[in-house]
Amino acid sequence: AFPANGMVVGKDDDGSNNYGVIPGAISTSGDIFVFWTATNGSQSEFGLRGQKVAANGDLLWGENGVDFIPLNTSFDFPIGLALNIVTNYDEYQQHAPGSILDQQIMAKALTPDGEEIFDGDFELALSATEKGHADITPFINNMMAVCWEENGSPTSIKAQNLIVGDTSTTVPTGIGEPLL
Repeated sequence: AFPANGMVVGKDDDGSNNYGVIPGAISTSGDIFVFWTATNGSQSEFGLRGQKVAANGDLLWGENGVDFIPLNTSFDFPIGLALNIVTNYDEYQQHAPGSILDQQIMAKALTPDGEEIFDGDFELALSATEKGHADITPFINNMMAVCWEENGSPTSIKAQNLIVGDTSTTVPTGIGEPLL
């Protein structure tokens, strides 16, 4: 059991800030995965950091967690985390370099040890618009979905699914060709 009032699962003593946590997902083994936004002291660069916590409270990815996306000027924030048996799919939002309103929704597939499964991340939504209030579903029958407000012309509500196939090398989005 964790101590009363919670426990520190990630920190950084180099002057950076940590915020924008997405709720942890619990694996079948009882481990908890937590992801959040890390930013430099002046909040001009952002990145994705995460931690795996054992049910007994041991920090399995080190005292500060792991940087999955290094600090940069185009990462925005994590959206959600969905577990499919042993694979973590961490959905996040970024923007095209130089255009804060050209936002993209991406997904990163990770092993239980925090290793990236594929060479690159999945592009779930790349239209050149501002995207707001994104949320995800859990995996059910090897499929999850992300939904968001798209502030284009006209403003609309959109959804995109991610289907995990029978092999770990083909992950189609449900529309068009597989992304890999």
